[in-house]
Amino acid sequence: MKIFDILHLAALNLYRRLGRSLLTVIGVVIGTTSIIIMIAIGLTNLAQFDEMLQGAEITKIQVSGNSTDQGMGGGRGARLDDAAVSAFLDIEDVDRVVPVKYLQAHAEAEKYHADYLNILAVPAKDLPSMAELKKGIYPREESLMPQIIMGMGAAKQFIETERDYLNRDYRGPAFDWLKTPIHLYLGGRDLKDDKDMPGSRQYRADIVGIIRDRNEEYPNYDIYMSLERVKDIQRENHKLVRELNGDINSYDIAYVYADKMENVKTILKRLNDYGYEAYSDTEWIDEMQKQQRSQQGQLAALGFISLIVSAIGIANTMMTGVLERRREIGVMKVVGVAIKKIRDIFLVEAAMIGLLGGLAGVLLSHIFAYSLSTGSEETIFLGMYFRAGIKMLIPLWLDMAAMGIAIVVGIIAGIFPTTKATKMSPLEAIRS
Repeated sequence: MKIFDILHLAALNLYRRLGRSLLTVIGVVIGTTSIIIMIAIGLTNLAQFDEMLQGAEITKIQVSGNSTDQGMGGGRGARLDDAAVSAFLDIEDVDRVVPVKYLQAHAEAEKYHADYLNILAVPAKDLPSMAELKKGIYPREESLMPQIIMGMGAAKQFIETERDYLNRDYRGPAFDWLKTPIHLYLGGRDLKDDKDMPGSRQYRADIVGIIRDRNEEYPNYDIYMSLERVKDIQRENHKLVRELNGDINSYDIAYVYADKMENVKTILKRLNDYGYEAYSDTEWIDEMQKQQRSQQGQLAALGFISLIVSAIGIANTMMTGVLERRREIGVMKVVGVAIKKIRDIFLVEAAMIGLLGGLAGVLLSHIFAYSLSTGSEETIFLGMYFRAGIKMLIPLWLDMAAMGIAIVVGIIAGIFPTTKATKMSPLEAIRS
């Protein structure tokens, strides 16, 4: 009996019991589809997580202090000033340090006004690493006039009347902002009417760059100036700064950059020992990675449970077939068919069930994944968040692996019934 004969006979036997064979194949289809979809969900969530990591600065540590404490040994919330920045740079494995000041101001541009602008002051040399420009240039440290870069979301803060605030579709004045100077004042607009507060000098500021949006649907609201120029503005308005409880010589936060991710935890510990509050994205990344590993294991387990149930169905079908085909098995033994050939027939039947179920399961899983991906909105599924429009990832290796597993499961499930068939006594089988 040649291989082709075995394949033909196995297929014929399955066709003779078409109803039972189809039900068993359906079980394999469900199992294969389950394992592909479950692992695909895990892979898709992992790819989404990797996208988040690419947007996160995993070597950046945010440090904050308290201007009321003095020196490096002042306990929690030590003073964050130039001495602290120098000390941070001396920490082993620190690549660079970026001090940041927050400046509140109000501004006027032609007939429009912005009552409260929150400006980030960063050293001019560090601005390219803090914000990517869509057009224009970065502020120059040597500029005598304040130079600003801003996102177009900040343009919404310039209004003509209070009604503009209530208009959800308001996008700000239709200016060419790179050619529109603004008049800038320190502090919020409400200070202009407070007779007890020192007045702010007026500064003619130029917007020299437009920040690129991180997402087209959400415009960037950031506004940046060079730290050197902001310090000059605070010195020139020292009375107002003092009334506002400001401190020219200290910073609100500092960003400490490690040379590589592996050194972030060590640097965090050193900063905490110095008395500063420090935070890094690696803290939530570690937690997310643990959750990812746990979820991957749970999803794979659910898929394999489905395949085990399928294997039981195959074993049941094969076992029933052996009992029903005793006479056939006995006749084959009597006419001299080798036991190995009989075993091969039953194993090929089981493998065919696995193959057919695997192929159908792969096809069904792709249809299911396509329907999930097309026009999908953001959702939470099995405790995992998926953004809108996410595409399910089903790589070729997953299809091949699922089909291979389905075939192997079919063969393994057929081993016991096959062994029982080969051990039958020919005379007993024929009498039955």
